[in-house]
Amino acid sequence: MVVSNLILVGLFFLPRMDHRPPHPRDLKEEIIDALELDENQKKTYLNLASEHHELQLEQSKRIEEAKAQIYLHLTDADTLLQDSLWTNVSNAFMEMERIHYQHFLDIKALCTQEQFPRYQALSKRFAKWFHPSAHGHGRD
Repeated sequence: MVVSNLILVGLFFLPRMDHRPPHPRDLKEEIIDALELDENQKKTYLNLASEHHELQLEQSKRIEEAKAQIYLHLTDADTLLQDSLWTNVSNAFMEMERIHYQHFLDIKALCTQEQFPRYQALSKRFAKWFHPSAHGHGRD
């Protein structure tokens, strides 16, 4: 009985493991390897990744600041203010997604015609990584 329960639990979680994004350090190497980037492309990609990381950190701070504003005004009855604060949070999250999306477009721009099929295959993996089930928030 215990063994069968362990097998069932393992089967429940096993399919999800394939969809989880690798650790950022490993992600860089995975992208470099999957696209078979040459040395110049690799150097450019690593610079892009560094710039992306900085933009991501800045935007994360903006998100936290926008969220903090909502909680600072918990007792405020002004619904227009509340709507404005929630819009700020939504916009901050949307901008974060734009930053990520642009990063993947920048990676695409690095690719040669010969690498483009590999980019297309990799982009399907990106979609799985960003699916809610990749983070335990849903089912496949």
